[in-house]
Amino acid sequence: MSVKPPLPEDFVNLAWVMSGKYSKNLPEQDDASLAEDYLKTLLTQVRSVSSGYADDITSLLFGNKRTFSLIVRHRDYLFDRIEVLKSNEVKINQQLQSFSLSLQGTFPRLAGIAIGGTTLPLLISQVFPFLSSATSTLLLVLSGGIGYIAAELISGYIGGKGLNDAITKFENEKDTVYLEFMANSRSALRLLFNNVISSYANNAIDATYARTPQQRDEIVDNIMKAAMLKSPCSKCVSCGTALARNSNFCDKCGTKQTS
Repeated sequence: MSVKPPLPEDFVNLAWVMSGKYSKNLPEQDDASLAEDYLKTLLTQVRSVSSGYADDITSLLFGNKRTFSLIVRHRDYLFDRIEVLKSNEVKINQQLQSFSLSLQGTFPRLAGIAIGGTTLPLLISQVFPFLSSATSTLLLVLSGGIGYIAAELISGYIGGKGLNDAITKFENEKDTVYLEFMANSRSALRLLFNNVISSYANNAIDATYARTPQQRDEIVDNIMKAAMLKSPCSKCVSCGTALARNSNFCDKCGTKQTS
């Protein structure tokens, strides 16, 4: 009795792993390479049973490669674009925060100069001759205090809520892209599964094989359970090192990511 070839779901599983060939993630590329080598072995086994089924599998998986090359590359392109936009906005927020912190040091120094009786009070009295020296000094002290408070508030907003909102916004965009990638991948795998099952039946491989639509959906979902590994990593806001997905800590520089 001849050995039955692998089940249709086995080829769907291989197709999913081989989609990593088009990813920028090196472990995915390595897994895809191993899967392609294993596929060659399986096709040899299949051809010994049915050359027609082997030809169908080869054709279907070739078409599936083209589909996933577009799906995965589109995902990675959008992720890279989001990372660039996030990095630029984070840098802008950090520069504004640095500027506001410099204001915090400038205003007290201005007030100190006024209290020390240097040229600032004299300059004010020359511009506004109707003001007394004491009034000029008081105005500098008050403006220095108000400016310090304003700078503190600006720094707190930019360094806290502003920066946090910027990072959160782009992470949400990445989640949206990821969900789109998963939906497109699932549709592609489900279509492949249907086509492989049809070939399996047409070539009379196993008359007892049957999968209901619900079972097919469940099988595809199970195959995709490891899909979290297919999501490109975020990058550290400080040094740009790749982070594990959903990680808020950089192992390289020790920076805690705002979330």
